[in-house]
Amino acid sequence: MNEKNLTVKYGRVSSAAQSLVLQLSAAKRYLEAQGLTGNEDFVIELCDHDVSATKLKMKERPKLMELIGHCV
Repeated sequence: MNEKNLTVKYGRVSSAAQSLVLQLSAAKRYLEAQGLTGNEDFVIELCDHDVSATKLKMKERPKLMELIGHCV
């Protein structure tokens, strides 16, 4: 079986004052610092827009649930 490496970058903002661009840029820098860029078979960016982490349960955050689905 051919095993693939999957990298998932996840961002979540609950207001317009927050920036997904900054979050995903930070994720990219982290992956680069860990030597995890350039050799992935797949890279996925998942973003939840206008989603409160304190008001919504995890199961109510669609992209977070998609991320978890990639882990199992």
